[in-house]
Amino acid sequence: MVHDKKIARNLRHDFLTKKIIDKGRLNDLEVKQLADELGLHIHIYEYDLLPKHLPIGNYIILLGKVNGHWMGLHVLKHTAAHYDSFGVPPPEEVVKAIGRRILFFSTPEEQTLNSNHCAQYCLRFLYSLTERLNISNAKLLQRLEGKRHA
Repeated sequence: MVHDKKIARNLRHDFLTKKIIDKGRLNDLEVKQLADELGLHIHIYEYDLLPKHLPIGNYIILLGKVNGHWMGLHVLKHTAAHYDSFGVPPPEEVVKAIGRRILFFSTPEEQTLNSNHCAQYCLRFLYSLTERLNISNAKLLQRLEGKRHA
């Protein structure tokens, strides 16, 4: 039984890696579709349209309008984890929306400025938290960067 679960996780990890590498910049519909294919329930908002209070869940947040930058947010009862592939702290609107929860956020920069995979990095972050997988950031980054230079 444990072996079957491990195989299922590995297959799902392989699916995620292939799906995110084969895409470039994603719009909100593509982000939602990819999340659905991964079995990941997400809410998508523009950062300036966030509700005053965010319930427990996974969020993909767009900074800016049409060609903006995506951020990820994983909200639990007492904590929230914010992810930005450029390593930037969350904007004030996100901090306000999580309320009194303890906020954790990423600081290492994983994405180069000339890359357009921010939505995919956010999905990987949320997926890895939700599925409790240890997806190698370095391995994924090498694949993304290799595809960009090809």
